[in-house]
Amino acid sequence: MEIEFLAELYWLLYKLLNPMPYSVKKLVYDIWCKTTEAGKVADKGERFVVSNWREMINCGEFYHLYHAFRYWWAGQQIIPKSTRLLDLGCGSGYGTDYLQSIHNLVVGYDPEEKAINWAKKHFKGDFRVNKNWEKYGLKFDVICCFETIEHDPDDVLSIILNCLSKDGLLLISTANGSKNSVRQRLINNKLVTVNPGHKKEFTSEEFEKLLKQHFRNVKLYGQCIKGVNDFELWSKWRRKSTVRLTDFEMREKDFINCEVIVAVCRK
Repeated sequence: MEIEFLAELYWLLYKLLNPMPYSVKKLVYDIWCKTTEAGKVADKGERFVVSNWREMINCGEFYHLYHAFRYWWAGQQIIPKSTRLLDLGCGSGYGTDYLQSIHNLVVGYDPEEKAINWAKKHFKGDFRVNKNWEKYGLKFDVICCFETIEHDPDDVLSIILNCLSKDGLLLISTANGSKNSVRQRLINNKLVTVNPGHKKEFTSEEFEKLLKQHFRNVKLYGQCIKGVNDFELWSKWRRKSTVRLTDFEMREKDFINCEVIVAVCRK
């Protein structure tokens, strides 16, 4: 029997436990994963799970806002409401829902059925677990693909190239595999762990080289915290529980002060 009240208590517990060691917070998170519907969809940290966009951006937790910022930022890059957009690797659907609120033709795809079922239950939109558009030749003007390519680079890139229309726009992000980045220092200090589902983590040079093989225009950014330029400040920010979307920025060619690399590509 699922203990759903833990889902409601999770954010309160997080704020109370935020100053505590990582091992304590991980224990609470593991309990949430095992005892709530949302936690089971999250699959031990594989994806973020919320019931609405407002919950995502108002919780104040660093990594929820860090991920949400990419969708918010993508929304600023895509102007025509008639744009046909694919959210590739949409997870639980919160980002697809946000993009759907500002653009009319949005499809969310994820290979995990439990994630798509959650998305259909909580969000409006066209959510799919099967890649039907490939069979019918459906093309998209824009593809958003956040934190997905590192799971299966060949398959993800194949979908992008087959489904993105001529002159189409790709907004894509990946975990920062650069050895001198704040992310690598967090890994070295055992403050974060490498997702075992990642087949390939790219350095900025590797990511740019891969994308330039297929796109005529590629521009890379590091997603950074405003005013933060060293590891100690970054580490402190991760423990804050009052983070906002406006605390982040895309910094061109700064791949040291970021955990994620973002690219904007034109086919």
